[in-house]
Formats: sequence, structure tokens, C-alpha cells
Amino acid sequence: MPDSTTLQPRRSTWVLCLLLLLFAAPLALSWWMYNFTELGRDGGAYSHGDLILPPRVVSDLPLLDPVTGMRRQVRGKWNLVYLAESGCDSRCEQRLYMMRQLWLAMGRDAQRLQRVLMLVGTAGEPAADGWPQQYPGQLVALINRDDAEAIAGIFTLEAGDLPLNAGRLYLIDPLGNLMMSYPSGTDPVGIIKDLKRLFKYSGIG
Repeated sequence: MPDSTTLQPRRSTWVLCLLLLLFAAPLALSWWMYNFTELGRDGGAYSHGDLILPPRVVSDLPLLDPVTGMRRQVRGKWNLVYLAESGCDSRCEQRLYMMRQLWLAMGRDAQRLQRVLMLVGTAGEPAADGWPQQYPGQLVALINRDDAEAIAGIFTLEAGDLPLNAGRLYLIDPLGNLMMSYPSGTDPVGIIKDLKRLFKYSGIG
């Protein structure tokens, strides 16, 4: 018959292991959920774009609505931006369509967001026919050739980057800071999640 004195330490060891397991299991589960799922992340609290650190100041460029002729400014609202060189080709129009859909998806918060097409190396105002009429509310920033290099430098994210050909969308905050970029091919649903979260917790714009 086993000695009760030898059973006692063995039983104590099992009890201790069980207690450790009970305490460790929730921590392990939480770690797994945080790192490998979107549960508990406010619909996906991590960013779907690339955060630009430190943010880069963009001068308060005048914006034009080609259809109505109204003038606006970059500062004061959130700005979803696409860069194009001189004119708006088929890929540019795809981005304009995407920006419009993102804007519509924001619902009542859409008034806090401006859609901006930066035409770099452009002289004069774009004609109010063709694509402008298909995308009402689309604003245009005209960047002349003298300022083109400086603007391209602000939007260059790494050595050898060509922002005018990258097909990215950029986000400028209401204070005029370039703070986020979305590579070509980013899931629009992810961009919408980012914008809604920003607007939820931001008191500006």
C-alpha cells in the first residue's frame, strides 16, 4: 500500500500544475487571438496601410472643384489623395472611382473627407468635361513643374520610390500632415475600417 506521505507531494504537484494551466490558458488564448485574429480589435484595430513616421507637412495647397469652380484648402478636413502626372489616364480614373466609393461608404462622416487628385506638372486648369463630370465633388490640386520635384519628394517613401507611378492612395490629416499611404491593391474594406476608426477617435476635421 502506497505511503500517504509519498502521495501527498505527488498530489500537490498535480494541483500546482493544474492551477498554473488554469491561469496560463486564458493568457495564451488572448495572445493567440490578438496576433492571429481580428477579435477584440474594434473591427480590426491595426492599420491596413503604411504609417508614415514622422508625418510630413504638406503645404496648404489650393484645391479646385473643376465642375463647380469652387475653391477649397487641404487643411481643415481629412484628405484622400492620389498623385498623377499631367493628366488622368485609365488607372487614374480607376482610383477616382475607388475614392468615390470609399467616400460614399463613410456615410454621415463623408463630410469630413475630401477626395483630392494631385496633377503634378500641370499648367492651367483642367477642362470641366470628361472625368470631372463623372466624379462630382472630386477636388484637384494643380502642381506646376517648378514645384513638382518638391511635391514628389514629400510623397517619396523610400529610396528609388516613384510616387507618380506607384498607384498609391495617401491620407493627409486636417492639420496638413501626410501620415498614411495605401499601396496599389490594398483591400478597400481595410481602408474603410481605418478611416472609420480614425474618425471615431479623432476630434479634428
